[in-house]
Amino acid sequence: MKIEIASHSGFCFGVKRAIKIVEDSLKNEQNIYCLGPIIHNPQVVKGLMDRGLKIVKDISIIKKGALVISAHGLEPKLIKKAAEKGLKIIDATCPLVKKAQKYAEQLKNDKYHIIIIGDKNHAETKGIVGFCGTNFQVIGNKSEIDIKKLQNDKKIGIVSQTTQGIWNLREISTIALPYSDELRIYNTICETTLKKQTAARQLAKRSDVMIVIGGYNSANTKRLVEVSKETGVKTYHIEMVRDINLAWLKGKEKIGISAGASTSPESIKNVVSKIRDTHG
Repeated sequence: MKIEIASHSGFCFGVKRAIKIVEDSLKNEQNIYCLGPIIHNPQVVKGLMDRGLKIVKDISIIKKGALVISAHGLEPKLIKKAAEKGLKIIDATCPLVKKAQKYAEQLKNDKYHIIIIGDKNHAETKGIVGFCGTNFQVIGNKSEIDIKKLQNDKKIGIVSQTTQGIWNLREISTIALPYSDELRIYNTICETTLKKQTAARQLAKRSDVMIVIGGYNSANTKRLVEVSKETGVKTYHIEMVRDINLAWLKGKEKIGISAGASTSPESIKNVVSKIRDTHG
């Protein structure tokens, strides 16, 4: 049996940066809170919580201390609310997410109808929405476009959640073009995300089965699963080593492994070790 790990698998720059910011803050600060997980890796988040990070769902719960903004960013109105409460703001937003937020705000100021390509319920998308004012729509794919809104606005601007697929951005931009006198497109998809998706697709094509490791709530991991499945190869999404069903690998010669941006090197190593120990 051959096991191959896709290039560009595991922790990305933004995730490493966010973890380091929290770890450094925990050494110097008390009562550090985060609205939702700092990254979408339950095991890493639990480790940080064991060291003192507190995860909450609402700022009103926090009485004093510091609010760390997750790698996915946060709506400006929530940051303002935290500052008004006297909380120290520790910003761990990925710089590439900040760029998407900046472009969204620029489109708002220039009076464009904004199309945000992303997962409506994802923290990053919600953060970008906070910079868009009122004239926008959030869509996950071309079937969700509100054409009536495009017909009423001749200036259309597009930004994307950083973990989207480039083909989705291209497809939606093509649909929007005929409705606009002016179309402004910002490619805010992370370069590392594109490399991960390309590597996963290439590996899937030469594998008998693919295992994608990453949080079940991780948007970029879900995208890797989609990319792999599109090749026709059997693909399984696991969060950690205990989730593997070894029956998936029975009779398979080439096992491909990919991992999301929030997946630690240790998680990848554990999965590989379990497969090798069982199947040799």
